Amino acid sequence: MTPDPETQNNPPAGCAPVSIYTARLELRPLSISDAEDLHLILGDPLVTKYLDLPTSESLNQTRQFLAQWLYVLPEWHATWSIVHLQSRRVIGIVNYHHREIWNERLEIGYFLAQACWGRGFATEAVEALISHCFRSLGVHRIEATIEPENIAAQKLAHRLGFIKESQTLRHRRKVGGTYRDEIMFGLLSQAGNPEKSEQPATGNATEGGICRV
Repeated sequence: MTPDPETQNNPPAGCAPVSIYTARLELRPLSISDAEDLHLILGDPLVTKYLDLPTSESLNQTRQFLAQWLYVLPEWHATWSIVHLQSRRVIGIVNYHHREIWNERLEIGYFLAQACWGRGFATEAVEALISHCFRSLGVHRIEATIEPENIAAQKLAHRLGFIKESQTLRHRRKVGGTYRDEIMFGLLSQAGNPEKSEQPATGNATEGGICRV
């Protein structure tokens, strides 16, 4: 059943993810009211090239995407809108998904408006999400599955301390009617990897890479 976007405002009271602030950004819980800003992003085929959803063809379709993300309980999947503090515009999202509480692991994803690529916003937002997952959610392992052709996202993963843990995993994911290859990247908490700090190294992204949502 597809959730009704008119009834999907925010996650249930007491379950919503908290807002997270960085020097230039606010990561706040996704709201259906973000649809207009996000439609401008999700309507761009360069942004959606590596996502698990098609390029949005209408504002109503974008609302349906948001409603589906809001429909899932944040115990398993949570999404934040990336808000540029100066302009107050939504410029993308970050999320975690496929969370396994019993294994203390989850996967992350993100996308960013093409106009904001190359300005370090992706690094800033994803780094803040990683810190939140380790510090507040009791996560031990964070994963990112990235397509071999998505070089920008792979560079960002390396910059944030992720380790490439696999060769190409053939046809690991199916989007629409097309099978896609992926590469697994993993990052452990400080407790699980004493040679790395809990805070990943900072640095400006050369491009607004995108990965699985």
